[in-house]
Amino acid sequence: MDFYTAFKKARRRIYCTVILSILTCVYLLNAILYVRQGGIILFLPALCLGAADFLLIKKHRARAIVSSIRPNPEDVQAAFDKYARRTVNWLLIVFLRVFAMALTIITLSVNSKADELLEFFLGNLFTLEIVIFFFAKNLLIVAWLNKNYTPEYYGKFMKTIQRVFIISLIYWILASLLYYLFEKIFVLNISFFVIGLFLLAVIVYNFTKINAFTYSKKGTIELSSRQFC
Repeated sequence: MDFYTAFKKARRRIYCTVILSILTCVYLLNAILYVRQGGIILFLPALCLGAADFLLIKKHRARAIVSSIRPNPEDVQAAFDKYARRTVNWLLIVFLRVFAMALTIITLSVNSKADELLEFFLGNLFTLEIVIFFFAKNLLIVAWLNKNYTPEYYGKFMKTIQRVFIISLIYWILASLLYYLFEKIFVLNISFFVIGLFLLAVIVYNFTKINAFTYSKKGTIELSSRQFC
């Protein structure tokens, strides 16, 4: 099969794998949280979904999807650039979503009961699942490209992921501590400031550093990578 066909098949399998993994985690989480209310029964669908995910991954590894025709290097580069950029940006979105929820939980913890915290968390769990899905599927697509076609910038991409993860984690830990102090001592909500500052940094990063691990600039890659949407 050609590169485009192999890519689309691999992408569909990755989608299924990520969805099954997320559903497994959701059922396990609900089973643990509601174990006293009979939630233990949720372990059964979690076990079934986990088993299906495991079998799918095992089958994927046993029958690796690779193009039998040597692909055009520019096609591989276009796919790598597109999904590498998406991975970095969705990682930043994951941090934004997780810690936006954390800031609200900090506010609720000052004046609310544990039941209200749990209700808020579960009520916002779906949006968290969505952003995790997009990050995970993009990361796995880049990993598939590296495994089968070894793009030369993959090492630089992984270093970028590690750097973005560490810097974002440090920022949000410090921001959460500062937010808690202002909320507890001054009764002042500074979530707009800490979230706005992070968003500004993301915008600046996308205009200045996002192409450091890619083959070409965003403007030149869009036309050649439409089939990878």
